[in-house]
Amino acid sequence: MLRQLNHGIGLLVAILKSVIIVVVLRIASCLPFLKERVQKFEEQHLLVPYQNFWDEYGGMKMFTAVSKILISDHERTARLGGCAPNCKNDFSEVVRDFEEVADFLIVYICEAHPTDEWRWNNNVEIQQHRTIQERLDAAEMLKKKSKCSAPVVVDTMANETNSAYGAWPERFFIIQEGKLVYVGGTGPYNYSLPEVRSWLKNYVNNPENN
Repeated sequence: MLRQLNHGIGLLVAILKSVIIVVVLRIASCLPFLKERVQKFEEQHLLVPYQNFWDEYGGMKMFTAVSKILISDHERTARLGGCAPNCKNDFSEVVRDFEEVADFLIVYICEAHPTDEWRWNNNVEIQQHRTIQERLDAAEMLKKKSKCSAPVVVDTMANETNSAYGAWPERFFIIQEGKLVYVGGTGPYNYSLPEVRSWLKNYVNNPENN
């Protein structure tokens, strides 16, 4: 009973956070003296021209996307120090930079900005996956365009991996012997490849791991 209550409160907090974030950004984007600062901030972090997303900035679709991120993070079962959901100990492919210590895997989950949801202009034209084949096709497109050597797999259409890890829209995890030892923030603002590289370098430089 207490767990259900805490879960309900957590969901409510996540939704309230979404409302506050979107409303504040919407108001800021309407004030001339703040609009330019907001645009520069978003361009710096999103690395795309603000015109690509400004039309729907602070709108209902943005609210839905922000809520999805916060609720996903609240409901994930993957917790630092806990057992890694869906974890197998047979990760076989190795990322080039850390081939001595780490196996990397890309799990392709639901689209972040599909054409039928909160879309961006000048983005890849992909609608939210309706079938596993559509998700496989999208993952194949990523694999062909990406220079990353890590293998790519896809989440189930029930989004089991995304639900367990709260990974949408993008997120890094490091798993060691079936345990989560690093949980990155959700992208694009709290998602940090340098943090992952730093963790791995520290691991390599630790005499206990040699």
